[in-house]
Amino acid sequence: MAATPVRPDLDPALARLAEKGARQLAASRHTAAAANPGEENIRRALSGLSGRQALAILGGGLALAGVLSAIVFAVTQSGSATAAVAVAAGISVLVFIVVRAAIKASPTRIAKERLWVAALPFTLEGYFETLARNPDALWMTLSLTPAWQNAPPDPALLASIVAAVDARTGITEDMDITVKLECSDESVISNTDVVSWTRTMVTRVLVPLHTTCPLTKVRLKRTQ
Repeated sequence: MAATPVRPDLDPALARLAEKGARQLAASRHTAAAANPGEENIRRALSGLSGRQALAILGGGLALAGVLSAIVFAVTQSGSATAAVAVAAGISVLVFIVVRAAIKASPTRIAKERLWVAALPFTLEGYFETLARNPDALWMTLSLTPAWQNAPPDPALLASIVAAVDARTGITEDMDITVKLECSDESVISNTDVVSWTRTMVTRVLVPLHTTCPLTKVRLKRTQ
């Protein structure tokens, strides 16, 4: 049996060296993440905040900054432009920081999503690969291809269930569950619609069906 590692009291010089190395490792991990656009796309998709919502928050914050700066300019005895500009700049920076943080999911949120996928009673393939793709289209077609363990459900029954859950969604002759998602110019910076649609179809359609028509796996695919 291997001995449990310990953290001994280090010589001050060695402790400083270890601290420097820890900072370098953290910087390297940050650089690697920044260089991996797929990971950034996953973080944006799982933030729960669409591009349109982010822009709305940003626009509202900038408008608030303008109003408050006008008020400051009006109430100061000399109509201080410096104070008004300072208020506007401060609020604008704060809003930018908040929006930038909000559009990226935390590592904890990503870990929870991976646990959700792992806990499904069947294998879900292609999910994170789809989220990692650049959402750079004005529309996309998503399809879920189920692999049934035995006989599949009646196609008309599956189509009825799918339509009741999401009127945009239908099934193909091969019984793939498919939807065409229309994106506006303001919402193409994230894959949040992919998350919401996939979760809805999996949790409200496929998981309940699995109890009577067992599935071995389901594959998510995106085409444009």
